[in-house]
Amino acid sequence: MWRRDTSSIRQFKIISSTRLGNGHIVLPGQNQSNLSVRIEASPDLVTAFATMGRATAASIGAFQFEDVNAGSFPKRFYRLAFP
Repeated sequence: MWRRDTSSIRQFKIISSTRLGNGHIVLPGQNQSNLSVRIEASPDLVTAFATMGRATAASIGAFQFEDVNAGSFPKRFYRLAFP
């Protein structure tokens, strides 16, 4: 039986989202330590995702991104991309 080695597959995720009083949204996440991911957003899942910025995980694998433009949208969908 053939098995695929998945040990080198990067696993990154957004853990939660919090809207702040100023309308910003904070996205804490996890990634492999010291690696960077792109944070992308779409207002409706029909409009193409656009890159909002990058986040680099600390040595423990945690990162945080603050979307300062989130208050301009009634809702927003986020995803992570690598590289």
